Amino acid sequence: ESQYFSAQANLSEAQQRLEQTRNTNSPEIAQLEAAVVEAQQQLQQRLAGSRPEVIAQAQAQLARENAQVQLVMAQLKDTQVVAPVSGKVATRNARVGDITSSSETLFTIIEKGRLELLLRVPETQLSQIQIGQPVEISSRGDSSLKLSGTVREIDPIVDQQSRQALVKVDLPNSGSLLPGMFLRGSITISSTTGLTIPSKAVLPQPDTSTIVYRLEANNTVKAQPVVMGELLPSGQVEINSGLSPSDRIVLKGAAFLKDGDRVEVLETQ
Repeated sequence: ESQYFSAQANLSEAQQRLEQTRNTNSPEIAQLEAAVVEAQQQLQQRLAGSRPEVIAQAQAQLARENAQVQLVMAQLKDTQVVAPVSGKVATRNARVGDITSSSETLFTIIEKGRLELLLRVPETQLSQIQIGQPVEISSRGDSSLKLSGTVREIDPIVDQQSRQALVKVDLPNSGSLLPGMFLRGSITISSTTGLTIPSKAVLPQPDTSTIVYRLEANNTVKAQPVVMGELLPSGQVEINSGLSPSDRIVLKGAAFLKDGDRVEVLETQ
């Protein structure tokens, strides 16, 4: 609209100058007549609207400006580091002004108090571990700490030096757990039903066999050969053969007995 009024003003000014010049018979009449014609053409062009090539040029310029705006917005976005999850910052490796790359760790975040246990498992046992398996958690420094976790991830890469792979275990929310603690994890890979007895009831013999003293009906004892299985961490030992679940055995003082000795059975309260 402003261009329209500007062209109209130019035409009016050119016409006035032409009339003034005609009255004086000035040699500039031809130039002024040409200026009037040009002003008329400009006014007609403004009335008709912009030419297609002008519109296309303006549109191309607008597209270039929009692309530049998008580029600047993307660059601005790259200057902001946004955490993918909410949680507590455990470690901070980045500082204001640092130049970083996408492969660098800037921060380590504990997601909503979530902790995980990193277990190193020998490659020979990896095939027996599955995602979702329960894990019993304990601590050498705190015997009262007993928790249950779940296998979340098994690292597909085995360390070439140790021949171990990393197994990640999700831990439950517990106020007794802190980042950096050393814990022990126990994963049951198989189970069988068997008979166990306290290991102190088993007596090794000179011929490498083992016996226990079984209590007979008349309160005498009899040496009973047994075949041991695995030693368990709870102070128990697995008995593969030689005893049945109903047998009663001597737990204390067995080393001072011999076949046929009579013992007194004390009932515990």
